[in-house]
Amino acid sequence: MKQLVYSYLVLGAIAVTAPAWAAAQACPKLSARGQSEATAGEPITFTADLTGGDPAAERTYNWTTSDGTISSGQGTSSITVNTSDMGGDRVTASVSVGGLDRRCSNSASATTAIRPAPKPRKFDEYGTLKPADEHARLDNFAVELQSNPTSQGYVIVYGGRRSAPGAAKSAATQAGRYLGETRGIDYSRIMLLDGGYRELPFTELWIVPSGGAAPKASPTVNPSATRACSAETKAATYESFLKNRLSDQPKAYEAAKQYLSCPAAQATEAQLKVIDYLKRFTKAYEDAVRRPL
Repeated sequence: MKQLVYSYLVLGAIAVTAPAWAAAQACPKLSARGQSEATAGEPITFTADLTGGDPAAERTYNWTTSDGTISSGQGTSSITVNTSDMGGDRVTASVSVGGLDRRCSNSASATTAIRPAPKPRKFDEYGTLKPADEHARLDNFAVELQSNPTSQGYVIVYGGRRSAPGAAKSAATQAGRYLGETRGIDYSRIMLLDGGYRELPFTELWIVPSGGAAPKASPTVNPSATRACSAETKAATYESFLKNRLSDQPKAYEAAKQYLSCPAAQATEAQLKVIDYLKRFTKAYEDAVRRPL
């Protein structure tokens, strides 16, 4: 009689615990998802969805991509992929999940098609003009921006070989001020770039569609061969820095940046010490400007 009772208890225990064990060992459902398409340069998010299985089990995630670069999320169930330097027209993200039973499928993938980014369009270009003539060119540029409210305008200004230091930056600022104050273009839509140097002063006006890549400057003259980096100009720039470093630090900062924009390849030992000092000053100034009050 005792033997029968013992057998009944053991079999009863098995009958109770078996369903719980089976639920814990059941294979979860694994899938990966991402957006169907994106524009080149936009970040893409891929996510691994894991449902079912043992909720207490520890999972690990390892991602690989066919193109682009994983910018964040590696080791988690969701990643972000940078598509700025992609060479293809699609990116496939594959995930391998660790911690699953060997009988279970542990990998999945998803693919996003990549549309080419819209290209910037050069709207106009010109050399040195009288103010009224330049304003007429900028008027046409403003009308184009107003006709395309999602686009951005880029003004790239090049200094000439004999231009004074900061001439390109000053000309770009004046053009931006005219577009904003006179023509009413939102300043957030106007990008001003110092393009470096060409033989003669030159300005380019670009229209960039929404999501498009920014235009790149194309200087043709090495800064070391310009008036801005002549020995006399550099000496005057450094004197301006010394004069203003205590009384007018923003002006001293601009002088330091101008001096540092010139190549240091042929600098003397004394000039290298000046360059080192100016670098330390500009870093301290920039850190102070960024520091919250």
